[in-house]
Amino acid sequence: MNKEAKKRSNLGGDRPKLESPPRKKGRIEVGVEKLQRASMQTEGRMAEESGPKREEAPASDSSCLKVLTYNVWFNEQAAVRDRMKAIGEVIQSHGYPHFICFQEATHLIVELFKDSDWWDRYSASEVPAAVRYFTMVLVRKDIPITNRMELPFENSVMARGLLAARVTVGGSRFMVVTTHLESPNQGMMYSRVRIEQCRQSIELLNEFKGPVIFTGDMNWQSKDGLMPLLDGWSDVWKSLYPEEDGFTFDPKTNTMLSDKKHDGRRLDRVLAKLEEGWSPLKAEIVGNRPIEGVKVPIWSHGKTSLQQAFPSDHFGVLVTFGKSEEEDGGVSSKSSKEKK
Repeated sequence: MNKEAKKRSNLGGDRPKLESPPRKKGRIEVGVEKLQRASMQTEGRMAEESGPKREEAPASDSSCLKVLTYNVWFNEQAAVRDRMKAIGEVIQSHGYPHFICFQEATHLIVELFKDSDWWDRYSASEVPAAVRYFTMVLVRKDIPITNRMELPFENSVMARGLLAARVTVGGSRFMVVTTHLESPNQGMMYSRVRIEQCRQSIELLNEFKGPVIFTGDMNWQSKDGLMPLLDGWSDVWKSLYPEEDGFTFDPKTNTMLSDKKHDGRRLDRVLAKLEEGWSPLKAEIVGNRPIEGVKVPIWSHGKTSLQQAFPSDHFGVLVTFGKSEEEDGGVSSKSSKEKK
């Protein structure tokens, strides 16, 4: 990608001033336009790749949908085949969620998924060629996809960004988005970077009409404070279960995590801006049971030991949304701010 193309694809950034009237657009306005352009380019590429235009599948009339977000752990040396099989079993046991958002997928992991029975039920986002690991959005094939979009974060040193799909469910046009916000790494917390990525994402996605579901490994730390949610947005787990921890990265439960002295963290989240009668019904932590008979070598305190394997170093989050029969067009979120 040349410098100019890369500049155009990044979140934020400046746009040339309009001649009449002379005005420079705000960052979020620019971001929305870029995401829309990415949507149009992706839609055109999808049409070219599909050949002659086919009759569009009917929109799903479901009044209930499930969304799964899961960081699958890029470590290909840690029983990766057994772990990906276990993740597939999670997907199947929960009735094939309508949307699956993966983080830390690798090319090998995608190939293992493709050999699984559940894979053919989904339409997957494009696999990038030259990165170690990446995010993915899978949409069940009974749900029409209008287009797919991708937008990198301008401030990321880890090639992070937004990946989205525009879909139709129950008569509503949803935006389903995943991300992997900047990770603490080698003593650097990247808190300001991560907070800014989250803030820009929420402000950008807030501009789209219809329900928005924003999921992923947010890497949110206690020192990051409350998430910068706008009115009408909710952190689904906290809105449903304000007194429960909901840890998705838990050294005291997951034996593949070597640092047992640290408390668990709720790194993986589902955020939502819900309209048109939609609301969250329940949320579940999944993939939090060990894989029977499988162990992995884990380095801890200067030595390697075999530990019980789990599907990933993270647990997944599965959220069920429902649509009320009487649509009032109002916001269904219980809270616009995260509760402690």
